[in-house]
Amino acid sequence: MQFFYHSSCKEKEIIITDDRLKHLKARRQKVGDRLFFRNLEDQFLYTYEIREFSRKSAKLFFVSAKENIKPLQSLHIG
Repeated sequence: MQFFYHSSCKEKEIIITDDRLKHLKARRQKVGDRLFFRNLEDQFLYTYEIREFSRKSAKLFFVSAKENIKPLQSLHIG
């Protein structure tokens, strides 16, 4: 999985408490790791850093936002 979906990923801070937290634990993410998020409202790829990680939640802080640029031509093989 390259990125997560979160409805409030424009905010400076996100707190993860649901199935996403289980997924972070399964991926063995640690404090200081960077994760990518999208919010399905715009074309930006948001980068967040894990600052706190506990048993019931993870606190992530905003690092950067990068606009996803679509190619002008599609690639067709065949």
